[in-house]
Amino acid sequence: MRNNVVRRTGLSIPINDVAIYMNKASGCRIYNNTLWTTSEGNTSIDMRFDLTYGWIYNNVCRQGLGLRDGGQATQSNNLWSQAGNESSLFVDYANNNFHLKSSASTAINQGINPSGWVNYDFGGEARPKGGAYDIGADEY
Repeated sequence: MRNNVVRRTGLSIPINDVAIYMNKASGCRIYNNTLWTTSEGNTSIDMRFDLTYGWIYNNVCRQGLGLRDGGQATQSNNLWSQAGNESSLFVDYANNNFHLKSSASTAINQGINPSGWVNYDFGGEARPKGGAYDIGADEY
């Protein structure tokens, strides 16, 4: 999974789940996503059960990572638990504009190269545009 933007608000009923849930997913790759779930107390990514393992790189997430029931992950250069940082990261979070702001220094050029798996961002722009990959679905 790469270059996804997930914003879940719960609407009129409470939704208590995660943005990305891997269940017995062997060798999965979760790269350069912006996961802005709004359900408090949950994780942004869950890796669950013994057969679930994979690589989680360059994601910006409102909540954290859940490794449950034997799930495993190699992770690097993720921004976990970023709740409250909306105004410092995104152009216009309130109106679903998840492009990075020029001042988003914790995300811009802070990612690692995922070995050819993510050559473009969610808008089709080439990656990387600076000294390194940006974290999240947008390449500033």
